Amino acid sequence: MSRLKIAGVAAALLAIYGSWLLLRDAPLFAVQKVAVVGLHGPQAPTIRTTLEDSARGMTTTHLDLSRLRAAVASFAVVRDVRARTEFPHGVRIQVIEELPVAALVAAGQRLPVAADGKIVRGIGSAPDVAAIAVDQLPGGSRISDPLSIEAVELLDIAPPVLRARVAQVTDGAAHGLTAALRGGPALYFGDTTRLHAKWAAVARVLADPASRGAVYLDVHAPDHPAAQVGDPQTSVAAARAPGTAAGALVTGAAPGG
Repeated sequence: MSRLKIAGVAAALLAIYGSWLLLRDAPLFAVQKVAVVGLHGPQAPTIRTTLEDSARGMTTTHLDLSRLRAAVASFAVVRDVRARTEFPHGVRIQVIEELPVAALVAAGQRLPVAADGKIVRGIGSAPDVAAIAVDQLPGGSRISDPLSIEAVELLDIAPPVLRARVAQVTDGAAHGLTAALRGGPALYFGDTTRLHAKWAAVARVLADPASRGAVYLDVHAPDHPAAQVGDPQTSVAAARAPGTAAGALVTGAAPGG
């Protein structure tokens, strides 16, 4: 192909590309209808309005997701934003919220925390998640004290159905990391090693009918969980008897943590 022909083809392609750039931002495809889903909490109206205003500055042939994300970057409750066009004039925006797994508690105040340690402001006190008592609420964007980090890790790994039952996580000298279940026993984890195996042991023990009424479950050694059922002064034998809620209920090897 001659240089003249190559130049002609290049010029034609540039013209087509230029025409497309003009067409994609044309008022003919302006966004007029915006649907925002996935929002909850007190900041929802403000976030929704912010996204609607940002989207209405676009067209359905040129939807800029980075601009939408930047528009709500200051809202801690927003983890991500996804969007799709509904040609010719509609946009549907899905907000992925930062869901808390715990709440730091100090001086009667609760501060929600996400699984990655991010402080989630603007969603209220998150009364349904587990409490972690601290001396002072952090002022930054993430948790930093060791207890909070370990407690959040413990809750993040927990099966959702059990996490929802945890009322509080503490760290004591006698039993280490401890989760107190609503309407159930205290769970002694010790530390954060083998957490997957420890939660699996908790689930197996609680599923056994013999565990009903247990005061605590000790999963320091997840392959050999133990529990206290009834008065510790009168149930020492039960606390170590295989095949009861207090004994080692696992007959096979427990999964690794």
